[in-house]
Amino acid sequence: MDEHASRRDLLDRVVRLAEDLPESVLEGVARALEDEGARCDPRQQAVRAVLGASARERVQSVLESIERSAPAIGMRDLAWALRGAARARGRQQDAESVELVWTGPAPPGSSLRRIDQALLELVRGAKESILVVTFAAYRVSQVHDALLAAADRGVQLTFVFESCSESLGKVSFDPARAMGPELVGQSRVLFWPLEKRSKDDQGRHGSLHAKCAVADEAALLVSSANLTEYAMHLNIELGLLVRGGALPRLVAGHFERLRVDGSLVP
Repeated sequence: MDEHASRRDLLDRVVRLAEDLPESVLEGVARALEDEGARCDPRQQAVRAVLGASARERVQSVLESIERSAPAIGMRDLAWALRGAARARGRQQDAESVELVWTGPAPPGSSLRRIDQALLELVRGAKESILVVTFAAYRVSQVHDALLAAADRGVQLTFVFESCSESLGKVSFDPARAMGPELVGQSRVLFWPLEKRSKDDQGRHGSLHAKCAVADEAALLVSSANLTEYAMHLNIELGLLVRGGALPRLVAGHFERLRVDGSLVP
């Protein structure tokens, strides 16, 4: 292993340790490493600062690896490397949360929230904008009412639907009609024109198969569920609810750029 790869491997081990242990435990390790008045080797002192046997073994493994591969690293430098990795992990957790959401049979002990609950929470909490992308849509009464209430309080609604005509039979019912004129009249509705879609050698075209919702560019729901009663209440569906971080803004911006460049049209 070359020097660059070796350093990267050591840094990866430090980062994994920061991911595995609470920040308070890592701070205890860092203080022990900095304790120049300790009677024993600072690394041994650092290992003794950890209470759990499993955590102690992980700390010892990382410190031994560093001692073998990079003995010139000072104890104070190592302490601040651990603090830096722990703080970076903490900032990431503060900025972004990811929750698994589910529709389908709920085994005993399951704590997963339903996808329709996550979507309703996202819509009801929106203050400025909502983007909904779906292949199929029928009128799901609770979701429809929540979207209409959002529009009434001034939230900008954007829908990206698969078009009944552009899909050439893949969608049998127009999603815009399904959502109703009152809601669609207060929304921006986009679709993917057939002439913008790639085709294979047999002339078959792709479908708008993405399903997601974004609120205020701050919360993102990505799932397998279409906006239908079957998907929300009867099917087995799986998804992720992301709050904070860069992903909600990235997804909203991506669809906006598709609108600007003409890939999606009114």
